[in-house]
Amino acid sequence: MSRIPFLAGALARHLTHEFAGPLAALVTIAELSPDADPLLTQAIAELRTRLSLARLLFGGEPMCAFDRTEAEALLAAHLADRGHRLAVALPVQDRPARGTLLLCLAAADRLMAPGAVVATPGEVVVQGRHRANDPALVEALETGTTAEPHLAAAAFASALLGPLKVHSSASGLAFSATLP
Repeated sequence: MSRIPFLAGALARHLTHEFAGPLAALVTIAELSPDADPLLTQAIAELRTRLSLARLLFGGEPMCAFDRTEAEALLAAHLADRGHRLAVALPVQDRPARGTLLLCLAAADRLMAPGAVVATPGEVVVQGRHRANDPALVEALETGTTAEPHLAAAAFASALLGPLKVHSSASGLAFSATLP
């Protein structure tokens, strides 16, 4: 059975979930105080980063036009807004590079406090206080399917990289894949 319907549904739920907060903030700021320029500017910048990141990571551009430098910078900015640090060594090919960045996004969601996401080809490690594995995350990583909006990045990473495993390591929670 094709994973496309599952991935399309997961993407739609993820985008709705990801952009609802910034859009609500923009509407609230505009309604309550049209003079709140710094807050409005910050909300617009956050939304612009999220939209650009989604366009690059979730396939808004053909694989041949994937800009790994821009995607890495956007992901680092997105994680920095949440208090996290990103350190990445990306695979050479674009498909595994995109999958690795998606996996970084999924892995960062496990962090409960400011921490770091460290990626090397084939492995992403979350360093810091993190939530334990949950069965839905393990299923999304192993099968590439999910009904949960917050697991869309994990499902897409699995679709690009193949089945992924989650395990504890000496330095934190590790997500691993066998890259081609």
